[in-house]
Amino acid sequence: MSTVVSYPNPVINTWNIQGQETITSIEIFNLLGQKVLSISPNASNVELNLSNLQSNVYIARVKIGNQTKTIRIIKK
Repeated sequence: MSTVVSYPNPVINTWNIQGQETITSIEIFNLLGQKVLSISPNASNVELNLSNLQSNVYIARVKIGNQTKTIRIIKK
């Protein structure tokens, strides 16, 4: 699995994701399973503005190539 680094967690406004390879898609879901954000950055370093999300816990699916990493995000 390619290494994925994400910070900060908990997130206030900006969430950063760095991958060893190109990140092809990022999907963020609330705990009800509803998709709240979906992007296709096609970059290895991504900075997401999450200021429009409510304070809550979210699940992010980060796809690199044919591999998917799931990351739990706490939004303050």
